[in-house]
Amino acid sequence: MKPILALFFLAFGAVAARAALKPDEQRVYQTLSPDAQKVYLDTRNYVHIAVRVAEGKANPATLPAQPQDYDTTYVSSQEKKDVASAIDLSIAAMLNNIHIG
Repeated sequence: MKPILALFFLAFGAVAARAALKPDEQRVYQTLSPDAQKVYLDTRNYVHIAVRVAEGKANPATLPAQPQDYDTTYVSSQEKKDVASAIDLSIAAMLNNIHIG
């Protein structure tokens, strides 16, 4: 029973993540192999969060660690700048929360 439950959550998670993709991202996603789809989802989900942080629409402290399988192949030039900015903002937020004493 547990393997079936795990498969359900794995499948549901992939569907939920895929649903967050924009239409043009969805088209790219559908052309990829299953292994590449996971990398693409991880990368695009991270980019979406980072862009929101860079635009001031999300708290920099909420930026997660960059996924290990993050692939800049799936990131535009502007998004690369936004990701760098979000990382800078996240580091600054962490440093501001460190209390010496």
